[in-house]
Amino acid sequence: MLSDAEAERVRDDLKREWGVAGDYYPLERAMRADLRAYRREAFEAAGMSAVLPRLVEARGVRRPWQEQEDRLVFEIEPESLDILREPHETFWTSPALDGLAYVSHESSVTFGGWLLDDLLKVWSEASAAEW
Repeated sequence: MLSDAEAERVRDDLKREWGVAGDYYPLERAMRADLRAYRREAFEAAGMSAVLPRLVEARGVRRPWQEQEDRLVFEIEPESLDILREPHETFWTSPALDGLAYVSHESSVTFGGWLLDDLLKVWSEASAAEW
């Protein structure tokens, strides 16, 4: 778990880069052009949860950050990135803040930046699963 000061910096960076502040509503409006929400059940049925850690590792991200709804921020191993197992309202990003994953209580998963680009290269049915 990151220290309180480090966690606050990550939260500030997420707000600045991705619009993550308090309640997050990617289903209502696009915060950025490179941000898309998908139906969680379609993501799960396509087996994409198992693909995400490989995409993160392929980008050289050794310690992604995970922020949970309770505002705790952790550095995790890429292989432990399992968005279908985690609590709702959880975010993941790289230290460079250039990719984002988010799982919500609305049964959606949202991706942005390079993570969206890389996911779309391996998930051919993604457009049919958009929220």
